[in-house]
Amino acid sequence: GQERDELTGLARGLEERRREAEDEADELIRALEEEEDNIPVGGLSASGMAAASVSGLEGYRARRLLELAGLANRPRFGKCEELTSDEALLRAIDDEDTSVVVAVHLYDPRVEECRQVNVFLAGLAPLYPSVRFLRIVAKVADSDFDPLALPAILVYQGGKLLCPLLRIVDEIDGWTRTGRCSSEDFE
Repeated sequence: GQERDELTGLARGLEERRREAEDEADELIRALEEEEDNIPVGGLSASGMAAASVSGLEGYRARRLLELAGLANRPRFGKCEELTSDEALLRAIDDEDTSVVVAVHLYDPRVEECRQVNVFLAGLAPLYPSVRFLRIVAKVADSDFDPLALPAILVYQGGKLLCPLLRIVDEIDGWTRTGRCSSEDFE
């Protein structure tokens, strides 16, 4: 329930911030284009004002476009990646850009609920392309991991654990009532 809502809220919030940044960038570019000739420069002739205006605007515009390009070049994923070693998991968590949220599904391929979570994550990943979805067999990630905690999702950002969702089947109403779960219930 609550942990699932926190994860969903976190993913939606990140996607909303990305959309807002893109909207802000579009709005700023439109404003720059509209106000190109309206930058006040005191004490200059008309030709001096025009030269200073264009020069100042071009510098500002160039800096802002570089900044916006950085937003546009943020990592995008759109799929759930399979990891095959604990070293790969550590690299994926620690070496990722600090703005990226990393959601790791620890699973056992023999457990039906884990297989179902893998299907759900594969469906969610394209909807939240700024979130890096990973999956790894729990015993590969940590040989001492207790299988009673499966399926588990660990959410990281900047190398720090933000939210451990252990035994998530207990948090989803459909699973607790019927042993089944829809993708809507999971999300």
